[in-house]
Amino acid sequence: MTETAITVVGSINIDVSSTVNQLPRAGETVLASQVLQNLGGKGANQAVAAARAGGNVTMIARVGADAAGNEAIARLREEGITVDGILTSEALPTGRAFISVDNRGQNQIVVSPGANTALRPDDLDLLEDLIEPAGLLLTQGELDPLTVVRAAELAEQKHCRFVLNLAPVIDVPPSILQQSDPLILNELEAAAVGIDLANLEIHLSRSIGALAKSVVVTLGSAGAVAARKGVVARQPAPTVTPLDTTGAGDAFVGALVAALSRGTSLEEAAGEAVIAGAKSVEHHGANTRRS
Repeated sequence: MTETAITVVGSINIDVSSTVNQLPRAGETVLASQVLQNLGGKGANQAVAAARAGGNVTMIARVGADAAGNEAIARLREEGITVDGILTSEALPTGRAFISVDNRGQNQIVVSPGANTALRPDDLDLLEDLIEPAGLLLTQGELDPLTVVRAAELAEQKHCRFVLNLAPVIDVPPSILQQSDPLILNELEAAAVGIDLANLEIHLSRSIGALAKSVVVTLGSAGAVAARKGVVARQPAPTVTPLDTTGAGDAFVGALVAALSRGTSLEEAAGEAVIAGAKSVEHHGANTRRS
């Protein structure tokens, strides 16, 4: 089976994660039992997940001209990801995320985006040769909306399949959502774009084409629903004991696009992705090194 190349246009952070018995309330100080530092950012997380699932991945991003940026690039290279499209910023540091995880696996996250905000449409124009014609281009909502729009335009020009994980929800034109194949959302994001969660399958079956070419809504421990023209399929997730839910959505997205790059149908790809997302919560951190 022919595999198409995956270009990820996205964010790179260094995650500093602390494990606590319970998440602090406003004004409260709690003590951490451990602190871990890992590669993070939705773009990097999804690129790693796609590469680990067998995808041929190239990353386009910005990091700071600092030790954290060098560490992030080295980690991505270790995962077999092509890093020629990662630019450095002299003015801004590498993005960082500060994460607290409680004993139920729930988290609180504060992100300082740093150099991620400096990835601009002009940068994509300079790097467009890294976007393989007829490949797959994935991006997320952690970038400037204008950069997301330009990524979609370049995907169309090169006849790439455009995949948008609208996380977080940012203000992009409806035409960008309509180009997405699929548009990937969690429940909060789906509600924000007007999807009726109480009648999810019915709403998706009626909105394909008007909202996006195809849509995947993730439902946490309940799995996911994938919808394309003529097909709406619910994929249940396996039962797991969560240790840390950080990055579960990114693991899902990366596994999904890797499956799509192999020519797998959307609903079958979603089935693979819910398994990857479920497995990811069984260890600490979004990108813990493999043993």
